[in-house]
Amino acid sequence: TGTVVLFAFINTNIKVKANTLIKKVYYIASVLIWISVIFGNAFIAGKTILFFELSGVSIILYMFYLLYKNYKEGCKEDLYILFGLVFIFIGAINDILVYLELWKGILLFPLSIVVFVLFQAAIFAYKYNKAFMKIEELTKDLTSINIELENKVKERTLEIEAKNIKLVKASSAKNNFMANMSHEMR
Repeated sequence: TGTVVLFAFINTNIKVKANTLIKKVYYIASVLIWISVIFGNAFIAGKTILFFELSGVSIILYMFYLLYKNYKEGCKEDLYILFGLVFIFIGAINDILVYLELWKGILLFPLSIVVFVLFQAAIFAYKYNKAFMKIEELTKDLTSINIELENKVKERTLEIEAKNIKLVKASSAKNNFMANMSHEMR
């Protein structure tokens, strides 16, 4: 189940998405394997678990490909996801070899998940910091634009008030002229 969740997580957090057919086949195979493990006998469960582990390794290799492709397209943070995935891959291979009794060692997959989560935390902290710095930069720009706009409004207001005073004087002169002309005509 870990690789299914990991695959879904990585696929939602990168630009280059997984092939839809590969995704559907992997999810359907995972569900069928889970059903055979839950409802099947021990022999079938043993055989399907090995197939599930091998399919998990193959999907991790496919995730390597997706992350590398994403990294090549300019997503530099995905390099850290790739490093975390390397730890998971090493842990998964180690655990498969330990379960098959081909290797005498400790189980590393839980530790590799912790390392992957730490890499994810570092990536999210980096992205948050980057976004915060961008917000700060945009806030400064917006503040300077607002100050500039307020100064323009004040200038225009002074210009309009000066023109308004001229218009009032001109209107008053016109009224005086009309009154004088009217008086002279009578």
